[in-house]
Amino acid sequence: MSNNTVKKEAGKNKFASKIIAASIILVSTLLLIVVLGTVIANLTNKGVDEEITVDPSKLAETKEEGFDIMEYDEYLNLNRVIMFSDKNSGVAYSVDESNYKGVGADVELVYELINAVIFGDNKTYNSFINDESKHIDGFTQQQIYDVEISRQSEEFINNEGKVYIEYIVILTYKIHENNGTFRKDIESDVSRPQYLVINNSTGEYKVMDIAYVRYSY
Repeated sequence: MSNNTVKKEAGKNKFASKIIAASIILVSTLLLIVVLGTVIANLTNKGVDEEITVDPSKLAETKEEGFDIMEYDEYLNLNRVIMFSDKNSGVAYSVDESNYKGVGADVELVYELINAVIFGDNKTYNSFINDESKHIDGFTQQQIYDVEISRQSEEFINNEGKVYIEYIVILTYKIHENNGTFRKDIESDVSRPQYLVINNSTGEYKVMDIAYVRYSY
């Protein structure tokens, strides 16, 4: 084989190697774009309005009329502390009657909302929810525990000259012996975090939207 032939073959092989290498880089880049796009979509799309109803047979029976959960030791022995955390500052501590009004308008509203649910106060609960289609009537006292209020953001909104403050909060809790009169989407002692949008665009702070948190990454 002549030297020219050898050189031509070597040149062909080198060119082919470059083509293969370029193809691998291109495919790898496209795959990376797809993966990153999926991750970003899942990270940013945390509010999901997804209706779920559990099998009624998995819900607890409603207690007899006059039953008071504040006299029920099984509930009183659960962790009824309400915890607050701020994603941006990193602070975390418990809130109760002595300090909840000094944490922020969002925490004040959610704290009172949770207590309204615990005591079966339908009227007060509904007064905090702006969208009447999401009002809940007829729920009994709820054995709520393991409560966490996590502030995700706080910002000023300027909507065509109307300025207001908006909070994004993730609310997590469990219901012991859940009878389904308040939430039919979870079984007893299981949490399904809620994604709350709270603002004072109406002149007073209300929950403007309720969705569910999607934890897919």
